[in-house]
Amino acid sequence: MSASVLAKRHSISLPRTHFVQLQVDCPPSPPPSMADLAPADALFLLIVGIRRILAVSDPAAASWQQSQSLAPVSPPPSAPLSPPLSADDSLHQSRQMTPSPTIDSLTPSVNQLSPATEQPPCMSGERQSPKHISDQEHAVEDSAEHEQYVVDKANQRAIVSRRFWSKAVPEIDIEKYLRRIHQYCPISTAVYLATSLYIYRLCVVSKVVPLTPLNVHRLVIAALRVACKNVEDINHQQKRFAKVGGLSESELCRLEIGFLFLIDFDLKVDVEVLEEQAALLVELEKC
Repeated sequence: MSASVLAKRHSISLPRTHFVQLQVDCPPSPPPSMADLAPADALFLLIVGIRRILAVSDPAAASWQQSQSLAPVSPPPSAPLSPPLSADDSLHQSRQMTPSPTIDSLTPSVNQLSPATEQPPCMSGERQSPKHISDQEHAVEDSAEHEQYVVDKANQRAIVSRRFWSKAVPEIDIEKYLRRIHQYCPISTAVYLATSLYIYRLCVVSKVVPLTPLNVHRLVIAALRVACKNVEDINHQQKRFAKVGGLSESELCRLEIGFLFLIDFDLKVDVEVLEEQAALLVELEKC
């Protein structure tokens, strides 16, 4: 037999197979649970959230700092100096000065008021009742007091936020700074997630102060300390925590109080809120 015939005998014809690609719809991964999330992973998510907020709010930091800066109060222009008065001249001027009328002298008595002048007429010619007038006055006073309260609160927050700003950017990076705190003062998962939530409320939701490289270290250590005291029952000593963060004990206390005023004492957190914050940070880490 020839070689060609042997090759034809031993050749095997394989049927053509069609490969079908199966697409399986995988269910979405459940949100991270507090019990399954390690403190180191929560610290990593906190760093991710801080870096994302820094990237968003840093370009607007310069304009915010200029708008929130309080101009120094300039003294009024001084009047030209007059020559000193002698004793006779001052006594003569005091005799010529007439006392200003008091409020009692300007206010008419009850007998001087006639029934027609007790109630001022309205624009349509009808008289308004004293109760209606008092309600309008109270409404105007309440609105004025509310506006003044809003202005005063904004000024107070602008003044308090100044203590978080540094003159220069610290040499240590925020990631190394947080890992140093985690190394010498270990913190739980809930504290890291609560800290991320407080920073998010302060800098993104309320927009009280932008997060910049000049204030991120002080804001974060204040938020960490406040979250520790709010979430945990047993905490590190104030002196040790301040020393690890590179601050004095009194300075850390001032930063905590200032952070509480900036966040308006909104410290309420629960397991569901912290798990939602963890899920948000996981999504940001994927982007």
